[in-house]
Amino acid sequence: MEKSYKLKVFCTFSSSAYKNNKKSLDKFIKMLETELDFFIEYRWFDNIDNDDYVKIFENSQTYLKKADLVVAEASAQSISVGQQLSLSKQLKKPTLVCIKRSNNESKPALLEGGQGPLFKILYYDNNRDLMVKIDNVLNKMLKKNQSALVKINFIATKQIKEKIFEISKSSNKSQSEILRNIVEKWIEQNNQQ
Repeated sequence: MEKSYKLKVFCTFSSSAYKNNKKSLDKFIKMLETELDFFIEYRWFDNIDNDDYVKIFENSQTYLKKADLVVAEASAQSISVGQQLSLSKQLKKPTLVCIKRSNNESKPALLEGGQGPLFKILYYDNNRDLMVKIDNVLNKMLKKNQSALVKINFIATKQIKEKIFEISKSSNKSQSEILRNIVEKWIEQNNQQ
């Protein structure tokens, strides 16, 4: 897949599954970082033994909002992963939910019902199979949503930054989404004149 920069990925999975199945999930993480060339900015799983779950939760929310893409390994059920997937869907983040076939005979109805252009479930047999599926689905997602993952730099005054932060906090929208909405409205107004 062609990328001009590394996609910033928020990676999530069941913390109890990580403790019980560390070797397999470490291979999953390595595949995301090395073979698919994703950048996992917040590696919450590296600090899982420090038991500061409040900090992990708060940081996870922050980094999920900043991510270009959310990837969840959801073979093991988890309320936390479900909450993060719900937030991801609400924020309209491109999201890939990966479920190993051998671990899940029945399809999760709530996840299946939530599928759409930016929310896909990938059933896989092994990491090689999953890597191919992620690459294929992501290419299709990016073609349909070209603007969803394009980054630009924006220099603003302190007053603008504070106002955007305030709106972001009160509306539960990312600062990027707020700026996109402002620019889209401006384009719409100026194209009609």
